[in-house]
Amino acid sequence: MPTATTRLRLPAAAPSGATPATLPGVLTTPGSRAAGAAPDPLLPDILTPLQSWRLAGTSRSDEAPSPAALDADSRLLALEATDGTTLFIRADELAARLGRLALTQPALIGPDGAVDLAAFRPRDASSRGLGQWLWRQVTALAVKPDDITELARARASEWLGGKVEDLAVAGASTLGAKAIVSVIEERLAGPPGLYPWSGGALNEADRLESGAPRLAGLAGRPALVFIHGTGSHTLGGFGALPGSKAWADLQRQFGEHIYGFEHRSFSESPVDNALQLLAVLPKGARLHLVTHSRGGLVGDLLCLDTSPGNSRALDGLIADFRRRPRPDEAAREQADPALARQREAWAADERKKLGKLVGLLRTKDVRVERYVRVACPARGTSLLTDNLDIFLSGLFTLVRKFGSLGAQAAASATGVPGAGAAAAAVTERGLRFLGRILIEVADKRLQAQALPGIEAMLPDSPLGSLLGRAPTREGLMMAVIAGDIEGGGLLKRLGVMFTDAMFFEQGDNDLVVDTPSMYGGIACKAGARALFVQGESVNHFRYFRDDTPAPSGQPLPRALQGWLAADAPTRLPDWDNPAIAEPESVPEALSRGAGLAPLLFFLPGIMGSRLEADGDPIWLEPLRLAGGGLKRIAMVSKAEVSTDGLVDLAYGNLSRYLRRSHQVEEHPYDWRKPLAELGEAFARRLDQALDDHPDMPVRILAHSMGGLVVRAALAARPGLWDKFVARDGNRLVMLGTPNKGSHLFVETLLGQSDTIRTLARLDLAHDLQDILDIVAAFPGALQLLPAPGFVDADGRPPRNFYERSTWDTLAALNDDFWFGKALCGRPSQGRLDEARDTWAAIADTRWVGSAPERIAYVFGQADNTPCGVLEQSRNGKPVGLVMRGTSQGDGSVTWAAGDLPGLPAERKWLMPTDHMGLTSTRRHFEDIEALLVSGTPRSLARLPASRGEGAAAVRSYRAGPPEGYLSEPEATARILGGRLRPAIRRPRSSEIRVSVRAMDLRFLQQPVLCGHYRGDPIAAAEGVIDRHLVNGALSHRQRLGIHSGDLGNATIVLMPRNREERRRHSGCGAVVVGLGEMGHIDADGVTQAVRAGVLRYLLHASDRYGEECLDDPDPPTDSDKAEAPLRLKLASLLIGTNSAARLDVADAVRAVTLGVLQANREFDQGAESRNARRAIVADLEFVEIYRDTAIAAARAVLALGGRLEADLKRLGYALKPADTLSRGEGVRQRLDATPFGDYWPRLVACDADAEAASYGPESVTPRFQIPIPRDALRRILSLYGHADEVRNGQLPIPTGLDVPPTTHYAERIKFIYMGERARAESIVQQRQPGLVETFTRSALNGPNSTAYTRELGFGNTLFQLLVPPEFKAAARKTSNLILVVDEATANLPWEMLEADGKPLVEKTRVIRQFMTQRFRREVVRTDSLSACIIANPDTEGFNAQFGGPGWQARSGQVERDSLADLPGSTLEGEAIRGILEGAGYQIAYAPPDSRAADVFTRLFAQPCRVLVISAHGIYGRKAADGSYRSGVVLSDGLLLSAAEIGLMETVPDLVFLNCCHLGKIGPELGDGSNRLAYSLSRELIEMGVRCVVAAGWEVRDDAGQTFAETFFEQMAVAGSNFGNAIHVARRITRERHPDCNTWGAYQAYGDPAFALRTQPTEARDDQALLAPDELIDWLEQRCLALQLPDGQARRGEIGFKALKAQVDKRLGKVQAEWATLPEVQQAIGSLYAEFGPDGFEAAHSALLQAVAGNSEQGRVAIQAIELLANVEARQAERLARQGRPGALQMADDAVARIEALVRLSAASPTAPQPAAPPGSPPNVERQSILGSAYKRKAIVQLLERQSWSDIQPTLALARDAYARGAGEPDSPDWDPYGLINRLQLDALLGNEAAVDAGLIAKCQDAARSRFDRTWEFFDAIKPVDASLALWLADTGSLGPDPGAALKSLYRDAVHQLYRSALEFDSVVAQLNLLADFLRCREADDPRCAVLDALAFQLGGAPAASQPATAAPPRRKAPRKPA
Repeated sequence: MPTATTRLRLPAAAPSGATPATLPGVLTTPGSRAAGAAPDPLLPDILTPLQSWRLAGTSRSDEAPSPAALDADSRLLALEATDGTTLFIRADELAARLGRLALTQPALIGPDGAVDLAAFRPRDASSRGLGQWLWRQVTALAVKPDDITELARARASEWLGGKVEDLAVAGASTLGAKAIVSVIEERLAGPPGLYPWSGGALNEADRLESGAPRLAGLAGRPALVFIHGTGSHTLGGFGALPGSKAWADLQRQFGEHIYGFEHRSFSESPVDNALQLLAVLPKGARLHLVTHSRGGLVGDLLCLDTSPGNSRALDGLIADFRRRPRPDEAAREQADPALARQREAWAADERKKLGKLVGLLRTKDVRVERYVRVACPARGTSLLTDNLDIFLSGLFTLVRKFGSLGAQAAASATGVPGAGAAAAAVTERGLRFLGRILIEVADKRLQAQALPGIEAMLPDSPLGSLLGRAPTREGLMMAVIAGDIEGGGLLKRLGVMFTDAMFFEQGDNDLVVDTPSMYGGIACKAGARALFVQGESVNHFRYFRDDTPAPSGQPLPRALQGWLAADAPTRLPDWDNPAIAEPESVPEALSRGAGLAPLLFFLPGIMGSRLEADGDPIWLEPLRLAGGGLKRIAMVSKAEVSTDGLVDLAYGNLSRYLRRSHQVEEHPYDWRKPLAELGEAFARRLDQALDDHPDMPVRILAHSMGGLVVRAALAARPGLWDKFVARDGNRLVMLGTPNKGSHLFVETLLGQSDTIRTLARLDLAHDLQDILDIVAAFPGALQLLPAPGFVDADGRPPRNFYERSTWDTLAALNDDFWFGKALCGRPSQGRLDEARDTWAAIADTRWVGSAPERIAYVFGQADNTPCGVLEQSRNGKPVGLVMRGTSQGDGSVTWAAGDLPGLPAERKWLMPTDHMGLTSTRRHFEDIEALLVSGTPRSLARLPASRGEGAAAVRSYRAGPPEGYLSEPEATARILGGRLRPAIRRPRSSEIRVSVRAMDLRFLQQPVLCGHYRGDPIAAAEGVIDRHLVNGALSHRQRLGIHSGDLGNATIVLMPRNREERRRHSGCGAVVVGLGEMGHIDADGVTQAVRAGVLRYLLHASDRYGEECLDDPDPPTDSDKAEAPLRLKLASLLIGTNSAARLDVADAVRAVTLGVLQANREFDQGAESRNARRAIVADLEFVEIYRDTAIAAARAVLALGGRLEADLKRLGYALKPADTLSRGEGVRQRLDATPFGDYWPRLVACDADAEAASYGPESVTPRFQIPIPRDALRRILSLYGHADEVRNGQLPIPTGLDVPPTTHYAERIKFIYMGERARAESIVQQRQPGLVETFTRSALNGPNSTAYTRELGFGNTLFQLLVPPEFKAAARKTSNLILVVDEATANLPWEMLEADGKPLVEKTRVIRQFMTQRFRREVVRTDSLSACIIANPDTEGFNAQFGGPGWQARSGQVERDSLADLPGSTLEGEAIRGILEGAGYQIAYAPPDSRAADVFTRLFAQPCRVLVISAHGIYGRKAADGSYRSGVVLSDGLLLSAAEIGLMETVPDLVFLNCCHLGKIGPELGDGSNRLAYSLSRELIEMGVRCVVAAGWEVRDDAGQTFAETFFEQMAVAGSNFGNAIHVARRITRERHPDCNTWGAYQAYGDPAFALRTQPTEARDDQALLAPDELIDWLEQRCLALQLPDGQARRGEIGFKALKAQVDKRLGKVQAEWATLPEVQQAIGSLYAEFGPDGFEAAHSALLQAVAGNSEQGRVAIQAIELLANVEARQAERLARQGRPGALQMADDAVARIEALVRLSAASPTAPQPAAPPGSPPNVERQSILGSAYKRKAIVQLLERQSWSDIQPTLALARDAYARGAGEPDSPDWDPYGLINRLQLDALLGNEAAVDAGLIAKCQDAARSRFDRTWEFFDAIKPVDASLALWLADTGSLGPDPGAALKSLYRDAVHQLYRSALEFDSVVAQLNLLADFLRCREADDPRCAVLDALAFQLGGAPAASQPATAAPPRRKAPRKPA
């Protein structure tokens, strides 16, 4: 410890004197600095800066540029941090503090004993991403006396009874310290009292005295009173509230009765303050209180229940009111006994005042009705314990920073002239007051316990203990607002540094008060509700601002006002959490009767058994312990100690939960006793149980020490384990057992553990050393010390804890600042020897290896678990000790200590909760049950390996100060090694559930989110959504040109919903978000896109909800609207994982989720600001068809909480990730690693220097459209003298350029390949400009331009020159390719590339797209089948326009002024015309030799989807007027250019251009003709044309015609998409014309998935299958297709024959033995069963073969037997209805199969009444099939004319089967199907009383809940079936027209729901069955007519003519037979 001569070393950045000595900035008046002038001092005349040191951020002071040192004397230092925060502390006090911290931070003390400030930095700054150096400057200050000093000295002299020379000495006493601060309060603070408050500064003249007339009315209406906190005032504490929107409502509610209570918070205690307020208030006053900070202690006192019945309790609490001195305080008192007398006198005075307070509360009957307590240190604040100067420095910083903001808001809100100045004056006065208090506290070293007002805020204050146990007034409605600053900033880091206690670092606080402390005081007893806010901007002075949101999203002041005003405030969304949240109680399980369930022994951990002494409960009873009851269970006590069950808080819920599946035998034991004794007792009990229950599994669940009791039992009886494991089903599960001991008990004996310090805080009769002495004598506890030789996670050599001398050594070093020196429980040597022998006795764990599969161990995890103890030494001398801790443990037992020797890693699991949470965390009960039943948990992960660098860091620490008084539940949890977290969970409205479902998109029943790239086709998953979920709405929008593509845009489609869909929260829709340009999206872009899309979805959905409410007979009220946000569901694809972005699955999950969260937050804030309907996406579900990807996504969802932790806190949402993967219809196993067949990778080829070059697109491309509007251009020409060019009011359209287009050749081409990999691969290739272009020009011009032979090598040369080596392999392999080109690369013949002697386009579908940023935003299209064809138009007048100025006919010849005739174009046009007319198109045809006027007339005659032009074309040709023009050549020297096409009101979808015949004209026309295809195509694409085919080079007529005909046959007739049509056309052209290169001359630009026919074509079955798994998948897909609407038409006899032929054909193309495989036969049987009677024989045969076959790999499920029985039962009914023989026999066969299966799965198949294995849930499916089979048998009996007396027993058997499968309605995921059928049969059999309306409601709720997860047809139907059951029993339940009601219910239930016809037939068949049975029972039953009519209306046959036909089962399971 530093001494008086200790020196402080400083890392100074400059020599002494180089830094001017100035006052710290915080001690200047805010806003006082003028230009060039020094700021005004805040505290003039008392502070003088002596010297300043600018500091450098070095690790040691001697490394600084100018190291400095100063004596640790009494001078005051100001340590300024980098953000201006300034700490005031004396040099000697700083040295003393850092000296104590040196135990855990040795670098603070140098070898010479000097304290090095350079080492004072956050130890974990680098790991937290924070800067390590905080300090900017140190200034030494001199404090000068003034008049306040003299007054304080005089008062201290008076109170102490002697002259005071040194106030610092006097300040060490209670009276001296009080004298100092009381003078400051009188001189600088305002007068105390009760003031009316209108929101501004309080007026001293308005101070109210007792009896004031204004207060007289408070008995009739409540007043609102604000009580401020420490060192503050009403305006400073609550000034921001008048600036909030809630203030006006408060004023309306309370009128003139709003008051502020000013009081002294330093010199007076909260009891003094409460007495002062009570003295003013009139009798019977009704109050609503709002308190801040310390003001909450005053408020708590006003809420005590002082009724006569509580007199004794209050008297006892007051009598106990005293404060124990801290060790340093006790030392001073020993030196000066007067200090002890003052402390006792103060306590006696407080007791007297407490008595007076109780009396006043009784006589005045002041009633606090509503109470909002904000950030109250009800259990003290930890930073105060020994850091009052640090605490006040932080408080001063916050007040200086935020105090003026509140004053400004208040002044602004009042609107009174001068209010601003008055508020500013009050704020500055308050700042001067607090600053002066701070300086005096720091300079005089005043201690918190010496100041009455501050002492109450200490954790060990007796006031906190009193309030925690005191009764509160009945009817009090109390609310707690608690907060935490997320991250905490610099102030929080300073608190961590000065306390060096993990409680401050890991605990939440608002920079002034610890968050857990805010839940203390009377909150627990009062049943308070709590609201928790957290964020980077939350701090102690921001609770009353509108920019601090409550958890629901509304401003926090609004939530506060709601509590004060609402009739039922606990129902408000922000106030639904209790302040102290005990675990929700699990109800008692229903008794199963003896012998029905396995036996389970449940052993608790140490201290987990309740103990009684002579029949009085002692452990664990906090009130008994508070009275010193621990002594009664000491080993030396003569009381008889016995057990009394388990501690319910830790074990009760788990025990009750496990009673659902086990007979739980709790095994409490006296944990004080030796393990050998405890083990022998349990061995006897276990052995007896094994003998008494020979046929029953016996299991053991052991927590903590309970596991050692089991080991001791096995050691006591060596053969017991073998006997135990000899029985199947017996298991041992250990939870947190210290199999190698625990350093927790070392920590306990050293007085450092939470357990022991909590006991010391509770026990008012014993000090900590007394308690340690008692505990150190418990043999059982000592036997938990670390096993001899065990090396824990600390890794240091083991210490011998079994020698008494070790404990003597540790005691000598264990000085605890708060509890005393030499603190230690010292066990006797005899007890230690006994403990060592116990470890030796149980050390043999070879029994583990004999049956490790029967053992499971569960580890826990907490922030810190003790793992060692370390002696600290300085200069070779021991100076203290610290504990060592690791994160690899549960807080009590490290993972290393819990490891059971011999247990393999696969039997070890991790539960993310602390030691007590292992048995009390409700969400993991299912895991524990699963471990007991099956040996495998449901959701727990395995224990992660920790080796090498992966091992957790070990840190040194000391325990912090004692906590404040805990409530009884919290104290119980803390003693048992756990923590009850305050109720800070988010309200339901801000909890987002995220899950993953593996399923086929087609079966979705909620809107789905997907992405769409600009210019991309609607394909793949988006195409499925379009066709199957939104009825083609996306394609329709794309045809209209309004589909999303740009980043930030979105398309929303929400399908209409009926009432049932709204009730079950289902409904189809699509949210398509634009992703921008392909290849440019990343994870942040996905988040941005999703955010924009979800915002639109929320807006649409909330508007749609309002519309739906108009049709709802019971719409929500306004209050519902305000309190219950609309909770929406949204499915999502894994956006970005199957595209050019190729995000990792985890990144995609995170990006989408974050986008949803951001949208939720923004929409919620917007709705709040305009008081609109609030809505959030509360349920986000990722959907993926392939199981492997879905599993990866599910794992990513589980990890979301960690990845989004900061975002969740910032946005104010809680994430609830699903811990399991859901499975839906159509999930597939990936059988091939190749890309999707419809996936198109992209290859971008562009000019690498284009962005930096000075030229743009216009350099190489003529632009035809002038940006100036026509009318404006006409006026401009007139103004400049060109009016003559305006003829008849019309302006000719300019079509040319003034200069010829230039040609630019790229020097470098940039290639970007975006394929299936997780990256976009980019290469920049240097090239010789013009080389490829010249080579191409020479090859494709001239007489052999269209010739092709492989020997020419043109394509191969192109391939080598153009494609980079890195991409050559990919180019050879890909089957689809989108080639993205720009101006520099579009003119290259990419389609003619060859590799390995073959053109690439022969196997690769190649489609081009443009890289452009210009496109028309709004495009009008037509869906009509229309086309315009222009073929070989007249070109007369061409040469006159384009032949040049000297052109004339050749001499001697009469030459027609036109280009050569194109007969091939004529034939081509005729052929295309014939194809399109045959496909139903209306054709506008411009025949050959049409003049220009005729062409334009045809072009604009009607909208067309297809435009075909086959003619001459020119590019950049100089016209007679000198301009350069491009386009299709027409007559009269005119052209058809993109400008004219652009004037078409309706833009074509497809343009086919064959305009590249200029090669025949001659080279004099230039070499740019091949650019025409690119030029026109680009213009057309940019104006909105979907697809363009253009001949880039000369084509041969016959080959060109073949290409055109094939292309249009594919597009218009076969319905192919654009990519396939182009590919087929190229292939056919090459096959028919192998000597011609025309197949490569056509360039295809656009959307590869575009199709002229929107109906998809039938899938082809010609792909080769390589494995039986592929065949099974093919069969399952056929079956799945039958569930869809377009599959319904393929049913019936004709459909079955067609399908069977298809299957037979497919089977004929695979290996013959595949067809005989049982698993293939099962798939075939399932498929054929979908066809009912038509497919029965084939299905029956296939299923019999599947069941009877030899399935060596176990590929045939038991489901096949169930399906076989079900189809037999249905066929039996059909046979009976057709009058065919064998029906009854087949029904008996079906029943026999299912009964055999039920018996086979029973625990004992030979038992007379076979029962399911104990603990297993009922098999609803199987029992339902059995019930259905009996029901079918009954209908066969009915049809064979048997009587009701014969049929009734069969129906009773059906009813019983359904009953056995009904399950428990309260069990998780309950399926009500069995119960619904049972209830229907009850009504049918005449037992109407059994049909309970309550059960019906449960069935309906459960069915809708299941549908929410499954979207299955029968789950949608079950609520209606339940209504039907109720109507059968009570015919009045559905109103006067039950048939119409039921019809409406059934129709609504299946609206927009994919189902097979057979599924709905099952519903109809069920109705017919019921009608037939009712008719048999009573012929005139009126219900029959209703059911008959209903069945007919739903699609059945009339009952009189044809009985209803039954339907076969569903494909995926024999689900829900009727």
